[in-house]
Amino acid sequence: MRPFIFFPIFPAYSQWRPERGTNVPESIAVCDRLEKVWPDAQPFTGTWYCMEFLKCSAITNPTGFRYNELARCLERMLLWSFHTRVPLLDWDEQQVDGFLSFYCDPPIGCTGVSVRNRYLEDYSAPFKDWAINPDWRLFRRTTGGNGSLNPVTRSVFAGLVLHVRHFFDFYQLSTGSSRANPVEGFSSASRHLNWSKSSDVLTERQLDWLLTDALTSRVHRRQALQMMMYVGFARYTNLTAKQIVGTPSAQFTLDRLKREPDGGWSLSASSSGVSDNWLRLPAPMSPLIERYLQSRQVNLIRALPNLPLFPQLSNVDGYNSNSMTTNLKRMRELIADAALADDDPGIAASADCFRKISFSMVRRSTRFA
Repeated sequence: MRPFIFFPIFPAYSQWRPERGTNVPESIAVCDRLEKVWPDAQPFTGTWYCMEFLKCSAITNPTGFRYNELARCLERMLLWSFHTRVPLLDWDEQQVDGFLSFYCDPPIGCTGVSVRNRYLEDYSAPFKDWAINPDWRLFRRTTGGNGSLNPVTRSVFAGLVLHVRHFFDFYQLSTGSSRANPVEGFSSASRHLNWSKSSDVLTERQLDWLLTDALTSRVHRRQALQMMMYVGFARYTNLTAKQIVGTPSAQFTLDRLKREPDGGWSLSASSSGVSDNWLRLPAPMSPLIERYLQSRQVNLIRALPNLPLFPQLSNVDGYNSNSMTTNLKRMRELIADAALADDDPGIAASADCFRKISFSMVRRSTRFA
């Protein structure tokens, strides 16, 4: 078995200069290391796409962009690719699964209990000449009483899966690839990790029932279809609850959605709805959008109007973004009752879980279903 070789690839955030648009890492030491990687792993090509993804993420999701977290994830993906000699851009479900297993149980030699700088910082020299810090480690992990690594937690693992999924979404959108995202359909059910027992999750079947059955036809409340859209965005996008609802001065408007010629739907990366950057939404989101727009009597053929996604949030008391959370809580018992009456034993057995339904539960379930 080849030893796992690790080294930092991206600069410290203070030295990150995305506007320079270089095709290779600026660090001479990093380029020297990449030159030594097995050529079939396509180290420079994979690194370039990761650099572009970092820049794109900073532009399209400025409020949720965390450079160090994302850079560490991309470094781990690239280094695992180099180790297995399979180009990152050619990963399929098997490679993704292997990477996730590696992440959960990395070699002890590339872990440390504290964070160390990627480079030996020498401000008397330009960043490109900085040396790699030999004490830098790829993972920060603590050990248990028996000396083994403590398992990763649910939230950390969730963030990893989400980052990997978004990277391949970006790559496929950039290249026009028709290949399926290798992270789609990933299941963590067989992974014995340190999940929090207090964190309830729903299965794919339960999520499907909630969106396409319960909130569509079983729950007879005026706001049911609004909740369908709200929960749909939680499941199929990375938008936060606040981003979906918006603010009094910048509400989420219908013109941020666009129907594509093939019948699919895209979301504008700009909160104004006017954007050259449209992100393709997953196919299961399309019927939800169309069902909701039809209930609003909106023409699906024309460009959507600049109207609030959730107009009922504006009332005599002003704009109240907390209404979405309140309305979903009020529907919990109705959803649970519908689950109990369902013919599917799996749905009926999940009634207690539906009594706790929330935006965060759906988002959490989506990452692990």
